[in-house]
Parts: sequence; structure tokens; C-alpha cells
Amino acid sequence: MEPSEAPSLMLQAEKALPQPVHPRLISYCPTMDLVAVITQEETLDVYRLNGQRAFGLKRKTFESKVDSICWKFNGQHIAIAWDDGSVDIVSSETGKTVKQVRREAASFAADDESTPRISSLAWGVNFIDVAAVKERTGAWAPSGVLFDTTEDWDQKKEEVTLDDFLERQPDLAKLGISPDLPDQIALIDVQDALPKLPLIPAPPANPFQMMAKAKSTDAFSSQQSIDAIFHSQHMRDSNAVDVLLIGCDNGAVSPTIYDSLEIGGMRIPSEWSLINQTPLLHASHPYSCSHLSLIEMKSESWEQPRVALVPLTLRFIPSNGIYLHLIASKTAQLQNLLQYLQSCLRTIIAYFHNARDLPSRFMRNISETLEEKGEGDLISNLYHLAVTGHCPPTIKEWLVDELAENACKKTFAIFGTIR
Repeated sequence: MEPSEAPSLMLQAEKALPQPVHPRLISYCPTMDLVAVITQEETLDVYRLNGQRAFGLKRKTFESKVDSICWKFNGQHIAIAWDDGSVDIVSSETGKTVKQVRREAASFAADDESTPRISSLAWGVNFIDVAAVKERTGAWAPSGVLFDTTEDWDQKKEEVTLDDFLERQPDLAKLGISPDLPDQIALIDVQDALPKLPLIPAPPANPFQMMAKAKSTDAFSSQQSIDAIFHSQHMRDSNAVDVLLIGCDNGAVSPTIYDSLEIGGMRIPSEWSLINQTPLLHASHPYSCSHLSLIEMKSESWEQPRVALVPLTLRFIPSNGIYLHLIASKTAQLQNLLQYLQSCLRTIIAYFHNARDLPSRFMRNISETLEEKGEGDLISNLYHLAVTGHCPPTIKEWLVDELAENACKKTFAIFGTIR
């Protein structure tokens, strides 16, 4: 009997990229048709299946390298780990960096080893009240309740599944898990009653410092990105905890909840006498507070490397209840507000320096030109222009060419229109 032909996969899309990519740094979005790749120039490019480029992220410096990438379980963000130990979180809606997680990698290194690099990223979610979710999804029902009566028909809720809790924008009203009155009072957010924060304008362009690298304020440069940061829907779900696991090449695993609150880390015991341990894969389930890491281990007494499944149980998630969400969400709000204020101050300082430095630079340039030509100083020439109405050719060229081209209309209007 001849064996049947193996099933073949259907080709969904094909695209020729403009430059080579790293084969191990390719990731598919779990909720949207987006594919993220890292090019040989260490830049992030995200493409749709039709080949159109959705967004991207440039490398920080010329020496920066990407160590790992990972999509969030709901596709809202993508995390990029750099070789300096920092992790940039990029929004899939705006394509801009909304947060940066900087872990102290040196704190997980022993005295006799160098600073470890990030080898893996993983994103998971854990429910605080698992019984409420199981009851809502129908996976678990109280004992003694088998059939609904006619009195319960009007109170029957719409059926939901576990995927409804993990959507990119979950419908909290449809999920129908409402806390009791004390918890509802604790979850009242004053920020909803306040006006929305406006966007931060881009710093003024300085023609004398075109090559200067300004600090990034992309996260607050549009109203859409600001709303995604301060009014995110996932921060309102008080029954789910987002966990970002950062694994290093020395076996250390550092969990961060809600992308803002670091809660320490874990390392393989030194008694195992391993020369190398690298996290490879991660697995978790929303119903469990445990995260499993598949770690490759090497030892001098072993002929070949071995793999071990190491559990990391976050018992504080179900024990702390809704208060964990309150602490983490308020911490994230304060960090975002602090970052917003810092961006505002940087923009104000840039405008202030531009208002002070730009006129002085123009005056310094014309003063040097007049001194080289032996035509006196700027004050004498402007006084001569105001008294006699005669404009020297050098001053006229300066007013018409330099000031007019750089949109200095206020300064130009002081001296009048010269034709």
C-alpha cells in the first residue's frame, strides 16, 4: 500500500525584502496579519501580508544590535531587546516607542562574569480570579446547578470564550466580570474625569544644528499615541496581569508586570556547576500563575548540552487580588506622567534656547562678515540705516537672503522692507 501524500501548506504571501534579515529574529503577530523582521542593519521592519510596510524602528546607535523580539499576546505591542540591556516596547497601532524597560543586567551577573545579554523575551497573562473567569466561560460551574430555570432566562449572559479575554481590545462589558462595591470604589480613576493631555509639538528646527541628535518625543507627538499610553484598555482590566519575562544568556529570568513594575528575578542555583545556561522558550497559561522556561544547560561533566524545564511561580498574583492591579496601574500612570513632563520640559528648553540662540547667531555671523570687509560693526550699520535710510550692500544681502530665508519675519519687519 502506497503511503498517502503529505498535506502541503498554502502559500499566503511572498515578498522580496530590500535587504537581508536575521533568520532567528522573525516573529508573527498572534492577532493581526503582521510579520516583524530584523534586518542586517539592526532595524525593525513590520510588514503586512500583502508586502506593505506597516511601521519600523531604527537602531539606537551605530553599534547597537538586536538580541530578541517578541509580540504581546494580544498584538498591541512588540518588544525589542537591545544589546545594552534595554527593551523598547513599540505600539502596533502608532508604530512608536511607548515605553522602555531598562533592567540592571549587571545585578544578575556574578562577580567573575561579564554583563549578560538578553537571549529571550516572552509575554504572558495571568488571571487574578481564575474561578470567576472559568465560571464566565463555562469551563467551571458551581456544584448543584445543572439546568437553568425560567426565572434565570432573562439573567443569562452572552457566552464568551477564553479568546474573548485575550483579544487586542477586550469588551469588558461583554465579559461581565464586575468587582463588588468596595473594589469598584477602589478602581475609580480620577484621570477619566480630567481633560485629555495634549500632544507635545516637535522641537524647533535649528539651521545651525541640523546634525544634532534631539531626544525622542515620538511617544507624545500624536494624540493617538497619547491616548494609547494614558487610556489603554488593558489597564482597565482588573482581573488580568500582564507579565513580560526577560531571559539572559546566564540563565537569569526577570519578570516585569504591566510593562512597568519589576519584581526581581530568578537564577539557576550555582550548586549545579553549570558553565552556560540560556533560556530558549517560554510557556504559560492564563489560568495558572506559573511560567515555564525551557533552558539549555552546559556543564564540564556532560558530553552534550541538556535542556531543563524550569518553573517560575508568581504566587503573589492570586493572593494579592485586585490590589496588585491598583499598585501596578498607578505606578504605570505615574511613570507615564513623569515621562510626559520630562518631554514637555525638554521641548520648552529647546524652544527657549532657540529663541535666544538663533538671533544671536545671525548677529554674530553678520558681525564677522562686516569685520572681515572692514565695514564697521552691526550696531553702527543699523544706526546708519535708521538715520539716513541708506542700506549698505552687505546689510541688505544679510536681511534679504539670510533672515528672509530662515523665516525671521519679525526681525525683518523691524528694519522695513528693502527692495
